[in-house]
Amino acid sequence: MSTANVLVEEPRSGASGGCASPPPSPWSSPHSLVTGCTSSCETAASWRPPVGPTCSPVRPLRFLGKGLLATIKAAVAAGIVATVLGFGLALLGLSKNRLAKGLAIAWVELFRGLPLLLLILGVYFIDLALASGLGAFWSVVVALVLYNSAVLSEIFRAGVRSLDRGQTEAAQSVGMSYWQMMFIVVLPQAVRRMIPAIVAQMATLTRTYRLAS
Repeated sequence: MSTANVLVEEPRSGASGGCASPPPSPWSSPHSLVTGCTSSCETAASWRPPVGPTCSPVRPLRFLGKGLLATIKAAVAAGIVATVLGFGLALLGLSKNRLAKGLAIAWVELFRGLPLLLLILGVYFIDLALASGLGAFWSVVVALVLYNSAVLSEIFRAGVRSLDRGQTEAAQSVGMSYWQMMFIVVLPQAVRRMIPAIVAQMATLTRTYRLAS
C-alpha cells in the first residue's frame, strides 16, 4: 500500500490514553503552563484543596472573640465610671448652691447635646495632639463616660424629682440635713424607679461601642 493513502490522525482529547495539552496563554503565570500530556493529567489528578492557616475557621472566631472581649471591657469600665460621675452630677444639680448647680447643668447640656461619634473622634484626636498615651481603646471609654454620665445624671435627677414633695418636707421637719435626707429618705425610694431607665441606658452604652470600629 502506498504511503500517500495512509491517513494519520492526531490523538483527540478524551480518547483512551490520550490527554491534549492546552495551548499556553500569554496571561498565564509561568507556574500554570502545562507543557505536556503527562504533566497535565498528573496535575489534575493530584490537586488537593489548600489547607493551612488561611482556610482555618479558627481565625474568624478568634477575631470575633477579641471584639466581644473589647466590647465587654469598654462597657464595664465606662458604665461604672459614668454611673458614679452621673450620680455626683445629679446631686450637684439638685443642690441649692448656684455654682455647683450651674456646673452640673453646663456639663449635662454640653456632653448630652454632642453626637457620640463626634465626641469619640474629638477625644481621640485631642489625645494624639497632646500625646497623652491614652490610645484608641481608652479614648473611646473616655468619650462613653462623658456622654453617658450626662444622660445618667438626668435619669437620677428625674428619679429624685418623681417622688412626692411630702417625703422631703417630712425629712426636713424632723431635722435631717440635706445629705441625710438624700441617703436615708429620698434615694432608697427613687432607686426603684430609676432601675428600668438605668438598665436601658447600659444596654445603649454597650451597643454604641460599635461606633469605635
